[in-house]
Amino acid sequence: DETHLGPHHQRVAEDLDRLGKILQGLDRLSEAEEMYKKALTVGDASLTANHKDTIRRSQVLASVQVDMGKHKDAARNLEAAARALGVLFGVNHEHALSASSLSAVTLEAAGLLQPAIATWRKIRQSEVEPFFTNAKDHILALERKLVNMGTGSGRTLLKPIDSTADEGEC
Repeated sequence: DETHLGPHHQRVAEDLDRLGKILQGLDRLSEAEEMYKKALTVGDASLTANHKDTIRRSQVLASVQVDMGKHKDAARNLEAAARALGVLFGVNHEHALSASSLSAVTLEAAGLLQPAIATWRKIRQSEVEPFFTNAKDHILALERKLVNMGTGSGRTLLKPIDSTADEGEC
């Protein structure tokens, strides 16, 4: 298609997507990642960042990057998808909040705790359930982890809250 349609045509991006999916299915993740990156680049040339295909491509690329252990790159792509979904539907819409949650979890997996906490705090500001409670729980756990990491003694200063305990007992 590229020869007939040009390198920045949407059908070229679709073909690259399909090739990426095949490679991903064959567990050839590095090659799949490259195809998805190219598809995103080609798609960006003909679509806006807030187009559904661009958002989907960012999410698919992120999923491959997570499988490859490239959590920081994956988080960046998920953050882009979350921003675009926020523009399309509003920042408090479940699609935008779900994408932000995936980004925060991916940041956690990358060991980027401060950016993860910042993302969870933005989600918590939405006050939309179940995202609000999930964010609150993640923030508490990550802040405990940071405090415990800061001791340098290898001992735990703060213990996880027993989720079955009464709030008055904490």
